[in-house]
Amino acid sequence: MKLLLYLCLTSIFLFAQNVKVVSYDYYLDASNTWEEKDAYAHKEDFAPLTLKNQSLGFRKQTAWVYVKVRNSSETASDNILVFPYPQHDNLTVYKYTDGKVQHAYTTGDLHHFDSRELPSHNFAIPYTVEANSTKELLFKIESSSAFNIGIKFYTAEAYKKYKFEDELFLGIYYGIIFIIISYNFILFLIIREKVYFHYATFHLVYFFLHFTMNGLSLKLLYPRLCPAQSLCCACILYIGKLPFYRFYYCLSGFKTL
Repeated sequence: MKLLLYLCLTSIFLFAQNVKVVSYDYYLDASNTWEEKDAYAHKEDFAPLTLKNQSLGFRKQTAWVYVKVRNSSETASDNILVFPYPQHDNLTVYKYTDGKVQHAYTTGDLHHFDSRELPSHNFAIPYTVEANSTKELLFKIESSSAFNIGIKFYTAEAYKKYKFEDELFLGIYYGIIFIIISYNFILFLIIREKVYFHYATFHLVYFFLHFTMNGLSLKLLYPRLCPAQSLCCACILYIGKLPFYRFYYCLSGFKTL
């Protein structure tokens, strides 16, 4: 119990003292015509990202995020950058060395799960900052869902702690929902009251909705069936209304149980 309380209260967003984030900026391309070279050339015109503007709502523009990290130590530092929001349709990553693109790839909600560098339900991008040097990264984000472009910075060791806590909390959350579903379904089998069945079905539908919104269904259920992610959300939202209405109808007493 003490361990669980410690995990709940301890901050998980740790970054090494000798590795500093120098720039963390963004730009919205209203014309949706910029390419990598355009964004990199205009990086000085980007606006700083803060806690107040990390969530930009629903937009049709393309978002560009520029990150520059400095390592002031005498040894190279392995780090991991995380986009906690897992619903970006297309996330293109550019890693620079001496002002030139060293590595580039595209991942996202509409791409196979194995397009990601790390097997995470959100987007985790590893990078190395050499001793007494800087590292530049550029991200192009296209999304039909909300633009939540906040980033968390971790060392490789801190990321392990973050991943453990993240999986622990998700396990507890989905475990509680599973217990609720199982308990009410067992009551239905014993008592034969339909209200318990509809209540369990309602929770089951939204269990899969949250499972999909958290990116876990793409990771665990259909890692190579990309269009199923968006289609699954739409279907669940539509189907989820039916067991809720049935549950409310039975609970209101308009139908004899």
